[in-house]
Amino acid sequence: MSETSDEPDIEVALASYMAEENVVRAEALRRIVRDWLLGHGYLPITPATLDLTS
Repeated sequence: MSETSDEPDIEVALASYMAEENVVRAEALRRIVRDWLLGHGYLPITPATLDLTS
């Protein structure tokens, strides 16, 4: 199943990130959301939340 948005600019940016980081869509989205949540204070900064391998 292909999950894409109706926003081509976001799809292009996401595809570029996925290629650069060599990750699949789900992992790319997980990393992006984690980074946003940390950056905006919704996710507390702890050693566990900074571990991108989890």
